[in-house]
Amino acid sequence: PDYNGWKITANIEFPCDIYIAVGSKGASTNMQFENGDSPTDFVPYGEKMVGTDWSPQISALNQSVVALQAQIDNVKSVPSRWAGCRYVACGDSITDENFSPSTKYCTLLNDALATTSYLNAGSSGATLCTVHTNNFVNKVRTLDLSTFDLMTIMLGVNDQGHNAPIGTIDGSDTGTFYGAWNDVISYIITANPKLKVVLLTPFNTGSSSVNALGLSVKDYADAILAIGTKFSIPVVDCFRNAGICPNNWGTYTLDGTHPNELGHEWVA
Repeated sequence: PDYNGWKITANIEFPCDIYIAVGSKGASTNMQFENGDSPTDFVPYGEKMVGTDWSPQISALNQSVVALQAQIDNVKSVPSRWAGCRYVACGDSITDENFSPSTKYCTLLNDALATTSYLNAGSSGATLCTVHTNNFVNKVRTLDLSTFDLMTIMLGVNDQGHNAPIGTIDGSDTGTFYGAWNDVISYIITANPKLKVVLLTPFNTGSSSVNALGLSVKDYADAILAIGTKFSIPVVDCFRNAGICPNNWGTYTLDGTHPNELGHEWVA
């Protein structure tokens, strides 16, 4: 095509030695298919196509498409590395399937992983640390960790709401966020060293909203990242990377805190 007096040409190679030549300033029909090792000088489209039998090239191209589709199907059929594993999802109401909606990010994740068993251990209102009676420090000790291969933990929103102190990274006080994580992770590692643990930070429910201690959800999310680094545990940073924020709460959440079905699909 002509752009401010420039002649622009492009060659696109097909799997069966077909070329498309584009060029020739001022031509109204300036594209052609060609056989061979390299394109020739431009010939008007109509003249080039007259009397040409393209059926062998079209057949070869179709075969290439079929072969490519077969490769794609083979990739799709590769089983998940977690196929056959036993998965437990831990958290608060965002995880709890008894809290609307019933289909959660972990439900969708379980389906994608093709696990053999799945337990939703989410509990609406749960905190991580012992500032509340419904806490994961106690909950984790009720689970038979030997029966699981994969565990995800998403907590922190209710800790912020219950004014849980962050504490220090090496603290042991389970009434603090860091201390509770140290207790929980150490317990899990001891109970089942082969259990793969993945932490998830809370969603961005508004970083400007602070509790009585002046702490925002972001502060608790940052603490989870630090714990992941300390124990070399993978962390999915939903606060920064889940795509849910105050600007789109109406689309992805029920109330600015709990994702709706679309929000859970988006996260999964």
